[in-house]
Amino acid sequence: MVEFFLSDTLDCGAVFEKIKERRGKGKRQLLIVPDRFMLHYEKAVMDYLDLTACFDIEVVSFSRLANKSMGAKMNDYLSAEGAVMLLRKVIEKNKDKLSCFRGAYNNADFAAEIYAVISQIRNSGVSTD
Repeated sequence: MVEFFLSDTLDCGAVFEKIKERRGKGKRQLLIVPDRFMLHYEKAVMDYLDLTACFDIEVVSFSRLANKSMGAKMNDYLSAEGAVMLLRKVIEKNKDKLSCFRGAYNNADFAAEIYAVISQIRNSGVSTD
């Protein structure tokens, strides 16, 4: 059974208390946090529980959790940054064929903007037809 405890602040005392209550009952616990706060929460959990190490509590980000659950399949997908880099390369190779955006191709944000437009079209459900 999966239980979720949500908090929308950096002060997660209530969540840490739930982790403390459930610790030692033979169940693994995952604390999902944004990427930029992982180290902060790893340290905070250890400090709060007065531990130097533990194997039943894991602090993960959504991307790390996806990577763990998908395993090798995750390598089949490009990250947003990878897609922008690939678009940049395609745009650079085809700069002579551009008619409307001939002056914009060299702009650093042009590939990112093209990626955003393609993502919006895809997310809106517009098909190639």
